[in-house]
Amino acid sequence: MAGALVEHGLSADGIVLDVESVPSIRDAADSIAERYGRIDVLVNCVGIQREEPLLEVTEEAYDEVYRVNLKGAMFLAQAVAKHQTRGGQGRPAAPRAAWSCSSSSTPWSWPGTESRSTAWRPTFVYTEMIRHVIENPEFRNQLLERIPLGRIADPKDVVRAGDVLLLGCLGVRDGQIMYVDGGLRRVSESAGRHVLGLHQR
Repeated sequence: MAGALVEHGLSADGIVLDVESVPSIRDAADSIAERYGRIDVLVNCVGIQREEPLLEVTEEAYDEVYRVNLKGAMFLAQAVAKHQTRGGQGRPAAPRAAWSCSSSSTPWSWPGTESRSTAWRPTFVYTEMIRHVIENPEFRNQLLERIPLGRIADPKDVVRAGDVLLLGCLGVRDGQIMYVDGGLRRVSESAGRHVLGLHQR
């Protein structure tokens, strides 16, 4: 990735870390802060997928996904936040960060600082991770019927959502979740309310 950016005339460095190792995460954050003097932005997008039906989920697969998607993301955010809030410029807003992360991936904010924490929550994005299901015509057609925008998200759509924050367009918006799903969430919520109404009769 860094090499590709350099080829396009940009300045980029690559640092290798083990996202399942907290010491490795902290060393990487310290190395970046030391090299550049500060860390402005963390795009926390670590994640893996292990496809297993509910009744067949193995402990090994569950633990692996947990270590990367939840624990790794949590301690990446912590390692970077320690540098962004250095010098007594505020503190995490609530002492329940571990619970919040485990229950809803709630974004954090730091009172007294210019730091913002906003989550992007895409649905299906056309990447290698899900290519095998997206290229299944039956699944793809069923999915497209549920997306008001009429198309499956491209990685560039997620990047553009990130640009909103990086370009300073959020103003005072902080600690919120931005959905990048073409309206799929609204359709799903409407369907859920409809089913609930039927059950109440």
